[in-house]
Amino acid sequence: MVHQLKPLDGAPVGRTVTIGWDSPLATYFLQVLDEPPADSEDEVIETVWEGGVPHQHPEPDHLVELAAQYATVPDDLAGTLRFDQEASGPQFAGRPGTHFVGERNLPHVTDPDQAARIVVDMDATPRG
Repeated sequence: MVHQLKPLDGAPVGRTVTIGWDSPLATYFLQVLDEPPADSEDEVIETVWEGGVPHQHPEPDHLVELAAQYATVPDDLAGTLRFDQEASGPQFAGRPGTHFVGERNLPHVTDPDQAARIVVDMDATPRG
C-alpha cells in the first residue's frame, strides 16, 4: 500500500512524498519527487528513491525518519506500514521474474543480510 504524505512547508511546489510496502520486491520504499522547472526537459527530479531493490529495507523505521525530513509524518506511520506488510506479505519469491531481478541486483547489493534474503528467495523459486 502506498501512503502519500504532505510535504513540509517551504518544500518546492510539486513535491510528492510517498512511502509504503512493495510486496513484489519485499521491501519498504520511500520516494521524494520534485517537478522540474518549466524550462527543464526532465520529467521529474528524484530527490530520494529508496526501496527499489529486493529486500532493501526490511523494516520501515529508517525510511519513516528519512521521510520526516521532507514531509509531515503521522505518529503511527511505522505501525501502519508494518500492518500493510503483514496484510500483503512479501511476494518476491516464486514470481516469474525472481531469478532475473535477483541476478541483476545481487552484484550491486552491499548488505550481506539483504543479499542472503535475495538468495533464499531465488533458491525457493523454481526456474522456468
